[in-house]
Amino acid sequence: MDYKDGKFLVGMRNGTIFEVDETSEERKSLLYSHHEGEAWGLDIDNENKQIFTCGDDNKVMMFNYEKREFVT
Repeated sequence: MDYKDGKFLVGMRNGTIFEVDETSEERKSLLYSHHEGEAWGLDIDNENKQIFTCGDDNKVMMFNYEKREFVT
């Protein structure tokens, strides 16, 4: 758990990270994990502000860190 500027970041056991607004209590899912197994690879694309991960759960996941959102 972390706190800054009225927002809490909360990490769950399954690897999901939520941002919770202190005032409205609105919860936004920021990041999902490879909860079905290990993460095997990570790459950062600074030009497009994205992070890519892959794992033994046969998933490739993408996160836009500028917009702070998971890309589906």
